[in-house]
Amino acid sequence: MPSDPPPPTGARVGEPAPEDLPHFATPSRLHPLSVVIGVPFTQIVQALFVPAAALLTTGARLTIGLVIGVVVVGSVVRILAWQRFRFSFDGQVLRISSGVVRRGHRSVDVGRIQQVEIERPLLQRLTGTATLHVETAGGSSEPAVRLAVLDRHDAEQLRHALRARRDGIDGGRGHDDAVADDRLVLALGHGRVMLAAVTGVQLFVLPALVGGALQLAGGRLTGWIEQGVDLLLSERDLLPESPVATGVGITIVVLALAVTAAAVVGLVRDGGFRLERSGTDLVVRRGLVGTHDSTVPLPRVQLVEVVRNPLRRLLGFASLRIHSAGGAGGPDRRVTIPLVPTHDVPSLLTELLPALDEVPELVAHPAAARRRALWRWLRPSTTLAVVVWTATHLVDLSVHLPGDVPWVTVVRLLVLAMLPVAAGLALADHRHLAHGIDDRIVVTRRGALSSTLRLAPLGRVQAVTSRANPFQRHLGLQTLTAHLAGPGGDLEVLDVGDARADDLRERLVEHAAASLRSPTGSSPGRH
Repeated sequence: MPSDPPPPTGARVGEPAPEDLPHFATPSRLHPLSVVIGVPFTQIVQALFVPAAALLTTGARLTIGLVIGVVVVGSVVRILAWQRFRFSFDGQVLRISSGVVRRGHRSVDVGRIQQVEIERPLLQRLTGTATLHVETAGGSSEPAVRLAVLDRHDAEQLRHALRARRDGIDGGRGHDDAVADDRLVLALGHGRVMLAAVTGVQLFVLPALVGGALQLAGGRLTGWIEQGVDLLLSERDLLPESPVATGVGITIVVLALAVTAAAVVGLVRDGGFRLERSGTDLVVRRGLVGTHDSTVPLPRVQLVEVVRNPLRRLLGFASLRIHSAGGAGGPDRRVTIPLVPTHDVPSLLTELLPALDEVPELVAHPAAARRRALWRWLRPSTTLAVVVWTATHLVDLSVHLPGDVPWVTVVRLLVLAMLPVAAGLALADHRHLAHGIDDRIVVTRRGALSSTLRLAPLGRVQAVTSRANPFQRHLGLQTLTAHLAGPGGDLEVLDVGDARADDLRERLVEHAAASLRSPTGSSPGRH
């Protein structure tokens, strides 16, 4: 009696194989709760915009009527959309039918699947449901498949089936760079996640929210703030008598609130961050309240960036961004690793880029590139200084700041102070300029305050262009651009010397041609 066939490539032991999922072969509806909890957040904001504007301008009565109308119309539309939505997967093609008035049908071949993600916000965790995102290897104009909301068990089974079939197809294309293993690569504790938040862009979340609220609410919210300030100022005991001390105190409070908001946002978004290796896939799990699982196929990693801002560089940390060669909803799909110790970056890069043994030695750019950097940074500052000085000579306003200091003098000094700052940034920019290449990886580095190291497998290079403006030609410099497969972006080598640029271009063109001739679409350097 013949033995049972082994599970397809990419399926773990104990997980259902695609053949064990017959209910996906017939068209199915989403979970009934998708009518209520499957509404995208952007649609909720758009639906509430008119009632919110009415509340701020006309009053509560009209607002209540508008809210009732929006809820009724939206509910009817959502129910009809749920009844018309169908999806199925026969092991080769994922099919979706949708639309209430205008019907649409889409078929996604499993070989074009780029990423499969499961997202479970808090409400979906409480109801035992999940949202499945399927990203394809097409351009940004090709929409992603979003199945919201499915039963959690069904979402996980469908994800396993899609991954297993996709890996089975990729396995026949020679993607043997990645070793099939299942293990934990990186885990970040809550402290590390909060540190990443307060040293990154999340620190500006609170100021952005306040600024957006001021623009949306207009004069009414501004009036409320003025009343609060007047009330605070009327309590003499709450504020120090010195205006300087008052300003310092307010600044400390605002900074503390911004840091707290950043830490909370980062913890909610990235709490419990785990990077796992599953066969030829990287699985990123994150989220404290709601969870988000992203699957990145290693053979389709297009570009990896190592970003170090001044504060993280001082503390000995960096963040990494992984770009895959496809996806929708943007130029590419990007997964961010919030914070990694600098000494752990090289070993992590070898996990993300199977073709990488070690980072190639970086070659600094010539001294002539310093003049180009000074020109790039000083040109806007000098232009602004000329405009300000000209304007302040033409406009004569007798306005003085405290201490009887003319405001014109202060503005001019501030503009002039920008020039040495710009020069310092230019020198830092030139100091970071570097690139490297070996038979598998091309690397560039640039940045002023923040430095970014970008690494791309040579097998992803599809074409190479070079350009030089008159200033560059005079200095003997060129800028090379390596165009990578997929819509995720290009790799630019800025202001490299002519001789080095010619050699680098030839090597990139050679690998690009080899990549196009190879049936696997990858450089033959490691096969």
